[in-house]
Amino acid sequence: MKRFVDNANPSYFVIDVPQRFFTIRRSAKGDLPDAQTGQGRRGGTIFTAGDMSKAEVVAVERYEGLLHLHVAFWHLLRFMRPKL
Repeated sequence: MKRFVDNANPSYFVIDVPQRFFTIRRSAKGDLPDAQTGQGRRGGTIFTAGDMSKAEVVAVERYEGLLHLHVAFWHLLRFMRPKL
C-alpha cells in the first residue's frame, strides 16, 4: 500500500491505495468543486486512484455536510408522511 496525503491547505483526506494504483489529485482552478455548490467542471471528485487494467477505481468526492443532511431530512419526511 502507498499512502496519499492531500496537499490542499487544509488537508481534506489521507488515503492508502495499492502500490500499483495511479493517483490523480485535481488541483487546477477549473477542476476543483466550487466551495458554495460542491460542483465543478469534473463534478464533486477531488481525487481518483485506480488500476485501469482491472477496472478498479477509487474516488474521493467533496460534498458539503449540510447538503447530505438536507437530502437525508427530505427523504425522512417523504417516507414518514401519512399515506392518503
